[in-house]
Amino acid sequence: MSRQTRRGQWGSASLVLASVRRRKSKLLLASVALAVGGMLMSGLLTIYRGVSTNLSSQFRQYGPNVFVTRSDGGLLPSAEASRIQRLIGNRDRSAGVLYATVHASSPSEQALPVPAILAGASLTQLRDLNPAWRLLPANPRTQAGLWLGNRAARTLHVRVGDRLTLRFGAQQQTLPVLALVSSGGSVDSQILAPSQVARSLTGLSGYTNLELQIGGEPAAIQATVRRLRRALPTLRISPLRQITETEGHIVLNTRGMLVAATALILLTIALCVSAALTSMAMERRKDFAVMKALGAGEGQIFAAFVSEGALLGLAGGLAGSAAGALIALFIGEAVFGVALHPSVGLLVETSAATMILSSLAALTPWPLLQRISPATILKGE
Repeated sequence: MSRQTRRGQWGSASLVLASVRRRKSKLLLASVALAVGGMLMSGLLTIYRGVSTNLSSQFRQYGPNVFVTRSDGGLLPSAEASRIQRLIGNRDRSAGVLYATVHASSPSEQALPVPAILAGASLTQLRDLNPAWRLLPANPRTQAGLWLGNRAARTLHVRVGDRLTLRFGAQQQTLPVLALVSSGGSVDSQILAPSQVARSLTGLSGYTNLELQIGGEPAAIQATVRRLRRALPTLRISPLRQITETEGHIVLNTRGMLVAATALILLTIALCVSAALTSMAMERRKDFAVMKALGAGEGQIFAAFVSEGALLGLAGGLAGSAAGALIALFIGEAVFGVALHPSVGLLVETSAATMILSSLAALTPWPLLQRISPATILKGE
């Protein structure tokens, strides 16, 4: 590289820096516009992702969202239930349930035995699968006893600590009532017993159905269901559509609103920044003419101007992302009752978006700059 060329590049850079110092107001306007755009984008994306995650967590409170049964109505072997758990992974929960109709009575009551639904399962797994259940006491034992739905307890006139006799055919067992369950659903009318108790009483092995709680967004749940159906063609995999579809509608509506709002924000910011940079470019025609006269090529002038726009976008994006994170944190705690913390990846994405947007806006005046003639501009024409 010749000494003259290096001198021309240094002279060009000096003119750009001098121009920046002279036009602080327009640069400030463009920076504020980009910061506002970054703030809104960062805030909206943080709120959306936080609400989606919190929504999935809240829907997990409603219990299982997928049920697995045999197509022929038979019992599901325990080995098949273990295989399904391996397929969905340890992050998702499952519980096998064996249902049977038994006759229940309290030894202290002189009433006739009452038909009731017995649900045999791991009581620990059922409790983990249904965190919204209210138990009395709150942390009961899970072995060598029964959990009763509150309606079943009222029908049988028993309380925690009483004993209950279950009959199935010629078999019968008398066990203590360890807890009362309030679920707001059909479980309130059932008798819950450990799997080994139900199998010993009924002589049956396996499960009537397998209840799954698959986490993630509705699309991820549907993908897991399709994967299970391909791997287990002889089983019926049935998602609980009332829950998955409700969650899906909420997420899709929120996503649509977010996309529309973000597109409108980006368009508005792009117009504002484009107008500011075009005005700056027209005011700096003499600077660009001097740069050309000093030996700078059109590519160097173009790179300098676009780099200036990219730096504006980066600075505005970083400042806006930080402000948006604070706003999202405040809105999350005030409106949703959760702390919404942005990820580093989101801050990088927002800053990159504003930098690209500003760089593209810097292309708007380029056709005008290409037509600059140093001789004409420097003569004042």
